[in-house]
Amino acid sequence: MKKYLITILIFLVIIIANGFLFNSLFQTEHRKYENSVKNDMQQQTVMLSNTLWYLFNDYMSDISLMTSFLGYINKTPNVDFLKLLYENVKKPEISLLNIAFFDNDGTQQCVYPAKYSASNKLNYSFRKYFREAQKTNKIIVSKALINYRPKKATQEYRSIVFITPIVNSSKEMRGYIVLNLDILSLKKLMRYENKKGDRYISFYLVDTRHDELLCAPQSLRADKLSPANKDLRSFIINFSKGNNVNHSALTKVSGKKIYVASNRLKIANTLLTVVATVPYKETISYTADFSRRISLITVYIGLILFMIAAFVMYNEFIMKKLTNKISRLEIIIDEKTKEQETKNIVQSEYFKELKDKVKLIKE
Repeated sequence: MKKYLITILIFLVIIIANGFLFNSLFQTEHRKYENSVKNDMQQQTVMLSNTLWYLFNDYMSDISLMTSFLGYINKTPNVDFLKLLYENVKKPEISLLNIAFFDNDGTQQCVYPAKYSASNKLNYSFRKYFREAQKTNKIIVSKALINYRPKKATQEYRSIVFITPIVNSSKEMRGYIVLNLDILSLKKLMRYENKKGDRYISFYLVDTRHDELLCAPQSLRADKLSPANKDLRSFIINFSKGNNVNHSALTKVSGKKIYVASNRLKIANTLLTVVATVPYKETISYTADFSRRISLITVYIGLILFMIAAFVMYNEFIMKKLTNKISRLEIIIDEKTKEQETKNIVQSEYFKELKDKVKLIKE
């Protein structure tokens, strides 16, 4: 009995140790996978941020070069010049809606393409970007704006405005060149929901300076958002304002775990942040599969150990039965031997003679 208890105890210790070992392996693998997801997301946000930075800076470099040229020749641009400028600076990745010329008072004098000419003679001095450009004499990037159309004469659009002053060699202000970049054109570049392996990464572009979500999947751009989407929208905007320019995390939003990463880029006077998210549940498939494999291995090893223990115990049981049988057989053999010896003595001549003598004595 004592041997059985020791065998069972050893078996339990081995099973428990095996469970702890594989749980440790699972946790290590799980952490590695989580870190790989965060690193992958971080790399993608950096790549996307760099792409946006180069595109925006190309626009700023082109417009600065043109305004410097206009200042050098001390010339006021006309529609033909704006057309030339438009054809040379436009880029397929970020659509350039139009290029306009404002005078020193903020009144639009001309614009290209011609379909936007209904906005000529409108005064934009009330716009914050114009006042900042007027004050600093530097290139200014606006927040996302809906175009000014008091008479509804032009089609509505949402854009980011780049404005830069034209200053001649005598330091005199000659007006402003204004670019309107289409925010919706960023959709293809942002790849709102990009499949990466077995999971979807959602991308967002946040105007960190103005706490505004510029680009996001349709679920976060609806007029009426669900409570969960409202929380996610607020979280993304707040996450973009973190102290770290480039960081990632695994966190919870509305009770659901998500991976999130961000990368910030500075464009002139404004700050834009690219944020990426992946629902945690979409990454569980890998770790769940790994967990199942670990569980199967643990069960398999446990069954092997159980069979070994059962075999040992069965051998002990058989050996005990054999020992008992051998002992009983020895007793039987001993009794049989005595019986046979007695029979031999009774049948012997000597015993017969003794028997006859006893009989004679009795008579």
